[in-house]
Parts: sequence; structure tokens; C-alpha cells
Amino acid sequence: MINKRIIKIKETDKDFSTYGGIYLYEVLSRRLLLESKLHGILPKNKIEPGTSSYEKFKALCLGFIAGADSLDDMYKLSTDPGFFETLGYVNAANTYGEYLRSFSTLEIKKLNEKLIETALELRSKSHKRDKDFILDVDSTPCVQHGIKMEGLAYNYKSLWCLDSIQAYDQYGFEYSMDIRPGSTYSSDGAETIIHNVFKRVPEKLKRYFRGDSAFAKNEVFKALDAKSVKFAIAMRENVYNSFIWRIDNWKNSKLKFHDRRETEIGHWFYTPGGSGRVYRIIALRALKKDRQRSLLNPYNYDYFVCISNIGSHEMRDEKIIKFYRKRGQAENYIKELKYGFDAKHWPCQKLNANKVYGIISAFAYNLMRYTAFKLNKKKTHYSKMIRYRMVRLGCQVVRHARYAYFKFNSQTAKEVNCWLNEIQKEFSYGFS
Repeated sequence: MINKRIIKIKETDKDFSTYGGIYLYEVLSRRLLLESKLHGILPKNKIEPGTSSYEKFKALCLGFIAGADSLDDMYKLSTDPGFFETLGYVNAANTYGEYLRSFSTLEIKKLNEKLIETALELRSKSHKRDKDFILDVDSTPCVQHGIKMEGLAYNYKSLWCLDSIQAYDQYGFEYSMDIRPGSTYSSDGAETIIHNVFKRVPEKLKRYFRGDSAFAKNEVFKALDAKSVKFAIAMRENVYNSFIWRIDNWKNSKLKFHDRRETEIGHWFYTPGGSGRVYRIIALRALKKDRQRSLLNPYNYDYFVCISNIGSHEMRDEKIIKFYRKRGQAENYIKELKYGFDAKHWPCQKLNANKVYGIISAFAYNLMRYTAFKLNKKKTHYSKMIRYRMVRLGCQVVRHARYAYFKFNSQTAKEVNCWLNEIQKEFSYGFS
């Protein structure tokens, strides 16, 4: 027979917090010198003069890290003693809404540029021996159910939505976040992202780009060539059908088709109309069911085709396909932002305000991505685990004079101090 412990409820006048770890991210934002980086970019303070424009930005950023799913959640978080003491102030939900709407188009553009710079800085601290920089760009629909939100439209899948285009490196740091009308074509604006990101990437790194078939267009190819970026991009069927029958060097491959069918691999050279450039074509084909193998009948096969400017001396055909397939990880990062930070439900009717909300969520995401590598460098965790391990740490909040003390149990205190020392060591510039 199992002896059940009897639990009784008692009262105490002591303050306890479930967000003791949020202080780590406040320290990280200070060590990153975020306030000075964003100086002159954030809008002038028009409301709530008790808190600065940057303090509102930081509150929203820390709110995302703590798990806020809406502007109303920001006020709820402020009732937690640890979260309140970390910020030192509280604002109402409508204050944050007014703040998001106060950004101009130019300020939004500059804020996205600072997102790139901070992402590169965080990446350089967590992956100091990098030799390659691989950028994956993709878009995703954000289905909405209202009718008054600016930019709502039906996309090609007949979804009533807004659309977001996002850019990540191979480690999951985010470099661009833009919210657009739902009817926007997937690759619109990709050239601007390519220019803004790669002009800031250190020259010592080898530059690569991956994208799905929506990005297989001359404007993207030209932008990548101008920045000396190697790429692997999927091709649309209506394009490769014009030359696929020319490939006559098919050979058996160890790679499998997406549904595990046996494949053959071949290559060709292709010049997109009006580009004047010759690119490498790598094609994978799998025999359709109940069809006979025949070189003379290309319609017996299903194909996957990739266009690239990477030479055969750099990557063999199969390696190009493997390299491209790794871009699927970017879809996991998009899901992480959509579901871990609720970057799929937008709080404002104005499109520009939702753009700002998305960019701030990307700042928060990058801060958590950095700490994910502190938890495990080989297998990084996502937001659910990070919040469990580093944010939602129970503590007692004690106030004395002008100080607030977070009292953790001994084991948790050791871990928190270890993480603090690591952050302070890596971001030591500007501090004595």
C-alpha cells in the first residue's frame, strides 16, 4: 500500500516569482549594448513619458521570451514580482499598441537592419570557428479570421491571411522578418534581403544561399552573383520541362526520392532567358509506378531539379542535392517562431505595426537562440525547453533599500551564476 502525503495550504506574505531567469536576458540585452545600437532608430516617445521608447522595446522583447502570446499578456506578466523587478515598470496593453503604431516605414527598415547586425554578433559569439555562412529564405502564410486588419487577402492556396518572409542561417539565427499582404508572391523582396544580409557578412566566410522554386528567377540570381554568393535553388516544373529531355548522363544514385523511391541523377547546363549566365543543373529522377525505364520517354519519371552556380569541383551532384535538402531545417525555425512566439496571430489592424511586432519577436528569438547553444552546443533546444530550463525559474523576490534580490535554491543559483558569467565573459566590451 502506498502512503499518500497529506498536503496543506498555508499563507505567506513573501513574494515569489516564476520568471527568475528573465534577468539573464535583461543582462544579455545590456551586454549586447542594444540600447545604444537602437539609439536614433526607435520612434520618439509620445506616450507614457515615464518609460522610454527603448524600455517599451525591451519590455516587449522580454515578454516574448517569457512566453507572452499577446499584448494583454504583457500586463499579466507585469504582475509577476520577478518580471516586474527586472523591468522596473509596467505599461498597459494599449500603450504597447500605440507604441507599435508609432513606427515610421524608415524606422521599420532600420530596425530590420539592426536585427541583421545583432544576429551576426550573437552568431559570432556562439560559433567562433565558422567558415561557412548559409542563408535560407522562405515565406509562410499567417491565417487570420478578421476582416479589418490591413493587408489581409487570399493567397494562391485560397487562405485568408497575411504573409511573412523570413531569413535564417544554418544555426537558426534570424536575419529578416517582414509581414506582407497575404496575396504577395513568395519571393518578392528576396533581392533586398540578399543585399542587406550579405553586405554585412564578414568576407572571411564562404557565402551560400538556398531557396525553394519560388526563388528561381533572374532577379534573385543577379543579386546573389553581385554579392559573390554560391546558391542551390529548386526549379519549377514548367521551367525544367523545356530541357529535362536533353540530359543523357543519368546514373544510379544512393539518394532516395521524397517518397523513398530509387533514383538516378544527372546534370546539364542552363542559361535563364536574358541572364547571359550559364548555371549548373542537377536533376534527380524516380521511375513512376507501373512504368518501364526508358531514356526516350522522360514522362515516365518524376523529377526534382536544382539550379546552382557551385562548380562540380566544389560539390559533386549528389552533394548539391544533400546541401539543398538541409534547407528543410529553416521550416522548423519558422514553426518555432510561429508557435513558440505566436508569430502567426497579429495584434494590430495596421500592417506596419504588425511588422514591428514581428521584428521584435525576431530579436527575442535570437536572444533565446544564443542561450540555446549555451545549454547544448551539439543539439540546440527550442523555446519550450529553454523557457523550462532558463526562464521559468522559481525564486523568492526580496526587496531591500534600492535593491531587489532573487533567491534561488542552491543548485539553480549555481546554474544561473554560471550562465551570467558566460554572458559577461563573451560580451565584456564596454564594461569594466
